[in-house]
Amino acid sequence: MNNHVMLHSRTPFEDFEEEGRQRLLYRLWLATPNSLRLPESWGGYFRSIEPGTVRGGIRGHEYDDERLAFETRQAADLGMPAPAKERFVPERLAS
Repeated sequence: MNNHVMLHSRTPFEDFEEEGRQRLLYRLWLATPNSLRLPESWGGYFRSIEPGTVRGGIRGHEYDDERLAFETRQAADLGMPAPAKERFVPERLAS
């Protein structure tokens, strides 16, 4: 499901009380080669708003040049532009 082009909803979730039965969620950031260009107003949340690019997600405190190099290699293997190190800033906000 592509959240950028699909309107969807979720039903409420009630977790188990017992340890070991509680749900564990992972956030997965997919960058598909056929993705659409995002609106400029979304630029602060992504490193690129251009179509078909690796946009990245939330980068942790341990994000360094080694991890950037890994993302760059992954993008190259998929034939996609590499992610920017800094977040996109719309021109109207750049000054």
